[in-house]
Amino acid sequence: MDENTLAPLRMGVFFGLFTVLVVAEWWSARASQANRTRVVGASRWLSNILLTVLGNVLIRVCFPLSLLAFAAWCNARGYGIFPVLATTAGVPNLVLWVGTLLFLDFALYWQHRVLHAVPWLWRLHRSHHSDLDFDVSLALRFHPFELVVSMGFKFLLVLATGA
Repeated sequence: MDENTLAPLRMGVFFGLFTVLVVAEWWSARASQANRTRVVGASRWLSNILLTVLGNVLIRVCFPLSLLAFAAWCNARGYGIFPVLATTAGVPNLVLWVGTLLFLDFALYWQHRVLHAVPWLWRLHRSHHSDLDFDVSLALRFHPFELVVSMGFKFLLVLATGA
């Protein structure tokens, strides 16, 4: 599959799951009647969605090549530790796939820890923590420059690992 095929699929999955979570949250026994009436049209939802749109536009400007296309480019050139392990050590693809998944998850965990520990990164990341309400829209609330920093880190991870 190429990027033109995957992009609509990714967006469809994202919006489908987001909609399911919004409905589930709305119907949840935990949601108070006040929350049910303000979910739609709340200014905080609008700001969270606008932050996401702005961040995604900024990512497209800063990274015209998608992460998937970059991974394919790296793979075609054999860049990264995992392709080296596959060719020189004969590590099976399933082991490499699981290792890649675990490594990337571990790396993103530490990225999040660093976002909390480094003052200038915390100034970006705290916008995610600044919302007083906690609902599914919080998953969209990231400072646009944090998204750019995060995407740059992911590009480095793909280059280093060959993921």
